[in-house]
Amino acid sequence: MGVISVRLDNDTEARLKREARAQGMSFSDFLRKRLTGKSQKVSELDLKEIAEALDGNLRQICDFLDHIEREQSENVYLLQLMMCHFMLLLMPNGKEKIHNAWRTAIQKAKEHTAKREGELS
Repeated sequence: MGVISVRLDNDTEARLKREARAQGMSFSDFLRKRLTGKSQKVSELDLKEIAEALDGNLRQICDFLDHIEREQSENVYLLQLMMCHFMLLLMPNGKEKIHNAWRTAIQKAKEHTAKREGELS
């Protein structure tokens, strides 16, 4: 299919757009029909191909977002573990509290990983 560029003065363009609206057509379909006598119809096959392509793209986006969410969650838990280690170095007297926080962070990380793996199965 070729592409034709046409220059119109403002008055002509406005008049043609009004005619297209009055007939309930897009401007490009209206002009195509005026120039060729035919209107372009989108077939059901074309719509099905478009829907399948969109579905594939949406699946890729969802997979990518899922991967990002998983990475962010794992990074948060890793940061918690690192902070507990750092706190152990700074506060040797608070070892029990820090160890509890450490164990909680590890447990949450394991639960989150198990939950994610269960969702992906």
